[in-house]
Amino acid sequence: MKPSKLVAPLLLGLLGFTVLSVILALILGQERRDALLDLHPGDRELNHLIRGRDLLASSVRGYAVTGDPHYLDAFQREMEAARSRERAAGLPAAPGLAADETALIEAAKRNADVLAALESLALAATQAGDRERAVALVYGEPYLAAEKSFTEAAAKAKDKVDRRLD
Repeated sequence: MKPSKLVAPLLLGLLGFTVLSVILALILGQERRDALLDLHPGDRELNHLIRGRDLLASSVRGYAVTGDPHYLDAFQREMEAARSRERAAGLPAAPGLAADETALIEAAKRNADVLAALESLALAATQAGDRERAVALVYGEPYLAAEKSFTEAAAKAKDKVDRRLD
């Protein structure tokens, strides 16, 4: 076969290979986009959990220290209306989260539950007029340790998810 007759089939083969490569790149790009979209709701709910936890902590502390009902209202609004903790309940099962991310989120939620129990005791103490006990509950070592553990686990989970979203 002459070299000039080989050029056409080689060019057609190269063109076919190029078209196939472009199609595969588009399919892989679509799959990556879908995986990132699966992560996005998890990231959003994790942000809600962190912000909600911060609001609950500042509200219960303000109420314990001052007895001002505005702080109690803010606490109850978060618990009943915004419900960041409940909305984040399905977060560990969110599609696209890695096992280490899920473990960190579950650790953060366990610590949020410990904080919620201490906050309930502090609210009850404040309502009973024992603000000294309430302040001790929300500034004591068990509360601070659970708060630190929550913050560390949530920050690590958020960092891992954010790095995958970039």
